[in-house]
Amino acid sequence: VLAGPDSWSNIVLKRIEIWDVFQKIIHTAASQFTSSSFQGIRIHRTLTKEVSWVLSNIAGGTPEQCSRLVEMNFVPSLCILLRESDFDVKREVAHVLFGIVCQNPTKHLTLILSQQGTLPVLVRLLCAPDPAMIHLGIGFVRNICDGVRNGKRMIEEVNGIELLENLQYRDNVPGELCRMAKDVVDRYFGEDEEDDDDDENGMNMDFSNFTGFGDMGNSDDSTTTTRRIGVGRGAAMTKPAWMK
Repeated sequence: VLAGPDSWSNIVLKRIEIWDVFQKIIHTAASQFTSSSFQGIRIHRTLTKEVSWVLSNIAGGTPEQCSRLVEMNFVPSLCILLRESDFDVKREVAHVLFGIVCQNPTKHLTLILSQQGTLPVLVRLLCAPDPAMIHLGIGFVRNICDGVRNGKRMIEEVNGIELLENLQYRDNVPGELCRMAKDVVDRYFGEDEEDDDDDENGMNMDFSNFTGFGDMGNSDDSTTTTRRIGVGRGAAMTKPAWMK
């Protein structure tokens, strides 16, 4: 339901108990990593992953829905999960945080980067084995360079330039991602970094509607005609994820 149109999600998210359940699951899951003497009910990894998937659709929804995530203090726990959890959970959490960033890059990036150890993890998404995660990593780097004071220096200090350059020579990485990585290096860290004319530099990376779905190397035009019924990670869904 929350992957569907705003008219669906607004009905569900008017119920405060829905938010309370999501909040309890995410906070409890994060607490399992931060407290060596944790005594509470342990949250199964799959549940954490699925709730994070749902939150990514909320983050990609209306500005009001995304702001609710921030106001209810989801970000610190999400950043803990990004740092500490297994890859499948980390993947969904990264989508949540990127959705939050897209709604208000300057304000929300400052909040996310204030969480201990988060910047290196965001940049290391460039090393992920999954193209969608690499795509997110490039998007985070670009937003940090554009929207955070001393952002370029911060990226450089965590070896971001080297990771972007290495990405261009990795096997099994879609050509589009290699081009994006090169464009980021040329624009923000090259000799002509002061030139902000995107068109002249061939810079054309629109992350505003990124969902993480689809084969970036697929040239089949049929992928572009899929009926989009919602937002976020569920934007291209026409049936529940569990229905094979």
